[in-house]
Amino acid sequence: MVFKKYVDRLVEATRKERSVSYRILIGLVGAVAFAVVVPAVLFVASYGLDKYVLAERARLLELGVGAVTAIVGLVLMAWSVLTFVTIGKGTAVPIAPPRKLIVSGPYKFCRNPMILGAMLYYLGVGTYFGSLRIGMVMFLLSLIIGSCYIKLIEEKELHLKFGADYDEYKRRTSFLLPKF
Repeated sequence: MVFKKYVDRLVEATRKERSVSYRILIGLVGAVAFAVVVPAVLFVASYGLDKYVLAERARLLELGVGAVTAIVGLVLMAWSVLTFVTIGKGTAVPIAPPRKLIVSGPYKFCRNPMILGAMLYYLGVGTYFGSLRIGMVMFLLSLIIGSCYIKLIEEKELHLKFGADYDEYKRRTSFLLPKF
């Protein structure tokens, strides 16, 4: 299977020792990708779909909801990245990942708080700069793309790296919706 080969290569690449400066650079590149490039692509795709969704809206309310949602998403992403760096001694970028399984911080509440934060950020950005419909399409696209990546690649990689510890964490911690 194509995904198995990719996961095997990714796991092999993650075992290489990386310098601190390399991890910082890769982390910054990943941050720019998730904060600027991905939302721009999702916005363009969602903007094209916006005309097919009919709904009334109050623009001032949309601006407020968009700003608050984007900020909450950024805070959750930043907390997740900070946890990767401080506890896991790695980055969110697959070629310089954390060295140990992280089960604290935001990862105590769900297995994928960074994706959840990104989805909220994209919802907020799309709503603020476009419309609630655009924000919702960006949210749904990021949910689909992120979930596919996590299920097809990342979970397999984590199982290969951390074995029974990851399986236990996966069993007791929800995929995306936080449990408090």
